[in-house]
Amino acid sequence: MGRQVGAESRTRTVDYSPSAATMRHFCEKRFYFKWLSRRKQGWRKPLDHPWHQVHVLGQVKHANMWAGDLYHQIIAQALTTIRSGHGFDEEATRRMAHGLAEAQFDFSARKEFVVAVKSRAPTCQGLSTYLALFEHAYDLPTDGILADVQQKLDAWLSNTAAWQGWARLVDSVRRAPNVYIEPQYLKYVIGGARVTARMDVGIELRSGDFALYDWKCYRDDARFAEYDQAAFKHQLLAYALWPVVRQDEPLAIDRVTARVFNPASGEEQVVHFTDDDHADFELKVASWARMQELLFPDVGQVEVDDLDGPYDPQRSCPWCPFKGVCGQELSWHTLT
Repeated sequence: MGRQVGAESRTRTVDYSPSAATMRHFCEKRFYFKWLSRRKQGWRKPLDHPWHQVHVLGQVKHANMWAGDLYHQIIAQALTTIRSGHGFDEEATRRMAHGLAEAQFDFSARKEFVVAVKSRAPTCQGLSTYLALFEHAYDLPTDGILADVQQKLDAWLSNTAAWQGWARLVDSVRRAPNVYIEPQYLKYVIGGARVTARMDVGIELRSGDFALYDWKCYRDDARFAEYDQAAFKHQLLAYALWPVVRQDEPLAIDRVTARVFNPASGEEQVVHFTDDDHADFELKVASWARMQELLFPDVGQVEVDDLDGPYDPQRSCPWCPFKGVCGQELSWHTLT
């Protein structure tokens, strides 16, 4: 059967994120399963329903991503504590990181992710213990994974404390009139799509400028340096444009500055934005939104077999979280 798309765009606003755009470009089938689980609320289905299985696999993470998520959780908790008037204790933060990593690893090892609702998972020192590790999901060896992640966290936290920008960030978090730490409620519409500006940290400075902080927990691959830089700036723009397009006291884009800190290398990069960046972002989002409505109009109109897979399936598919469902002889679009 040939590939079919919707005849025309609908009036509803689609949700856009740079990570989703990258996923759809890389593998439409993987994007489909993430999209399917959200549209059909797979977590509400019985455990043996295929949509529930898709939902579970959509939560699966590889160890490197897990380490980065842990760092984000720990730093967000530390900054929230600082904002409330307390200090930063590096050693106590390190112990918390180790304990949280162990609690999440144990949660995953027991495969509680199969039955647990993510928002209701047990907590450890106020942070969720929910984790679905790729190796646990597919019964693969896990030797050394926990220790390696804990070792990374130790190094990353040491680099963070030694970073010259850390003292400036702590001071701003304490003094600024408004601070946003991984907010989930900052939304705006651009190019016919809705964007959630879930920045790592955003700070309304007393000067009237907006400081954006982002953590980049991986080392660059020189082979893809130009592509990675463009993609990363696009991601930052998704956050940086919120204070520019908001209705109350919008800022000129040149008053927004992003500081990107890489705890793996200890390096900081400062990123500035222009009106041309704003226009380019809007064009890309509008193009993506039009194609999204054409390619994914409604679950009942999309057959997964008609979608494109990755460029190199032999290299990519064995590591895909959805490999357990992709290729099954199921008419996903007709299930109820």
